[in-house]
Amino acid sequence: MYPQTTPTFFYAMTISESTLRKDTKLTQSYIDKECAQKILSPYKSKVSELVDRTIDVRQLHEVNRVVFASDVLSKQIPSSYAANAFVTTRIGLIHIEIIKLISLWDKGNDGCGIMGIIGDLESNKSILEAIKTDTFHRRNQIGKSFFGEKHTEEEKKYFIEYIKRKTEEEAHQIVQERELEFKKIIDKARELHNSSNFTGLYDLRTKLAHPTQRPRETVKRQKENPDLVLPDLNFNLLDSFLSDTVEIVKQLHLCIEGAGFTWNDHQKMWEDYSKELWENCTFSIPQA
Repeated sequence: MYPQTTPTFFYAMTISESTLRKDTKLTQSYIDKECAQKILSPYKSKVSELVDRTIDVRQLHEVNRVVFASDVLSKQIPSSYAANAFVTTRIGLIHIEIIKLISLWDKGNDGCGIMGIIGDLESNKSILEAIKTDTFHRRNQIGKSFFGEKHTEEEKKYFIEYIKRKTEEEAHQIVQERELEFKKIIDKARELHNSSNFTGLYDLRTKLAHPTQRPRETVKRQKENPDLVLPDLNFNLLDSFLSDTVEIVKQLHLCIEGAGFTWNDHQKMWEDYSKELWENCTFSIPQA
């Protein structure tokens, strides 16, 4: 038994020696840590690049929220030659955003697009095992423990063993939850990729970036579904699809990198930047 000087709370946080020394074998259910890091290394680079490109689209979107979707500037410009130039500028900005947004979904030769990463995750089970291993080891870490002078070395030893086991169990539980989330991300990405919103934006991107090519995506999907109706392309549709895309990228980053990203703060920051610039721009243009 522990000496009577041991605080009561310490008894509540300990278990028997036979239970403490039982091997839970949780760590044996995962692949080698270094092997997992080697497998994940290129995908962490891909996701990092994908995040940077998504931020770039988000920044441009906040500019278009003022320049294209509001009348902050257009109401200052009367019918004139300048109005023609302004219309061209507005349309050009929104077209660039559409091209950049859809490029986030392309597989690409380097596989840095959403569907390229998703395709690898679905076809290569070792990547998922590496993610699970990486998540487990990042979560299975014991912080510094502080003991009073009354605690013996043996008491400290048992306490640390107990904390280690509990940490392993909690880390394993987090891995299981993350695996379910991971599967949901893949399903959501597939759903968005097969949506009429994506089809419409994809074909518009094709017309803009490759005007000599036929909109193959629409032709293909209308053969599969003759009742397919593409939505009217507008800023609200673009805003909704970008939000869905950001959520997919956010979840991919969380699963592969093991860290979140302050997307909302970033969006608010660029919204403020855009308003600061464009809402303080004034035009004095004579009417034609």
